[in-house]
Amino acid sequence: RMLEAQTRELDKQAQIDELRARRAMEAKERKYRENKLLEARKKQQSIVEINDSRKRQEEVKRELAKRDAELRRNEYNNNDKDDEETTTLSNFTIGTIVVNGNLIVVCLVF
Repeated sequence: RMLEAQTRELDKQAQIDELRARRAMEAKERKYRENKLLEARKKQQSIVEINDSRKRQEEVKRELAKRDAELRRNEYNNNDKDDEETTTLSNFTIGTIVVNGNLIVVCLVF
């Protein structure tokens, strides 16, 4: 009788230990999956930010090219006049001065 009670107690303890081990393993797997998901989200966010930055750079480049063409056209049309202009883009200012046919460009980044 006592042996049966001890055996049952050992079986019960083994089941409890097995359950604890399974729960610990499941918790570890959950944590791993959460970390992988977090890494994937961060990577995706970085990709989005890089693409947005590239688009902004392209827009600024187009604006600068457009402005440069306009300045050259104005310089050609107003070669003998002194002229001063300032253009503000999203995060910097371009100032130009045409003096006796010489174009002076000032770019202030802020």
